Amino acid sequence: SMLYNAMIHPLAPYAMNGIVWYQGESNTGKPAEYGTLLKMMMGNWRTLWGRDNLPFNIVQLANHMEPTTLPTESGWATLREEQRLVAKNDPFANLTVAIDLGEASDIHPLCKRDFAERCALGLDNLLNRAKNALSAEPVEAHIADGNIVIAMSQIMQPNDELCELECTDKQGRFRNVEGKCDGKNVIIALPQDVNTNVLTVRYAWKNNPVKANLRGKQGLPASPFQIKVQP
Repeated sequence: SMLYNAMIHPLAPYAMNGIVWYQGESNTGKPAEYGTLLKMMMGNWRTLWGRDNLPFNIVQLANHMEPTTLPTESGWATLREEQRLVAKNDPFANLTVAIDLGEASDIHPLCKRDFAERCALGLDNLLNRAKNALSAEPVEAHIADGNIVIAMSQIMQPNDELCELECTDKQGRFRNVEGKCDGKNVIIALPQDVNTNVLTVRYAWKNNPVKANLRGKQGLPASPFQIKVQP
């Protein structure tokens, strides 16, 4: 009905300040297509409201289900990455990270106030035309002085014991690694059993990465991510 009203209501272009979009759990079985679907929906809604710059605050899926310690493939993590990339590449979208607000046994997180406050920050950011990601995310990754160095989008909170980091070994399988923060950089000692030509690092790549502790300068959790490392 909302889309129908937008098409027929003469004031529709002026009645919508922004949209908070929190969905994706039912798409985790086919997560790779989510980014395309989300971009199509955003474009369609902007057309219906007659506003190419209609702000979208995309709420990234919260942590959920039983925690695990070993690297594992996760449809939830893949879908979070699709959400991150859509928000990153859209000048009128923001990503609200909720990787620390979920519940293992309840798909509906209980921390409603924290969700609302973070969404309000995101929309305020967009409405003031300050397209600056509130949560940190990776810019690029390279190898330097025997370390994997991931440059983040903002200064990070100091932390010498980062958790939930993984990188690929020579066989392309993910293994746990430890890291630390130094200013804007996440630094990981380069393991010996890696192929630097096809090296990938990922962070918080689980259904429920409960030990995720990478935070930006404002105290907000960094987005889960996957990034290829330049040799």
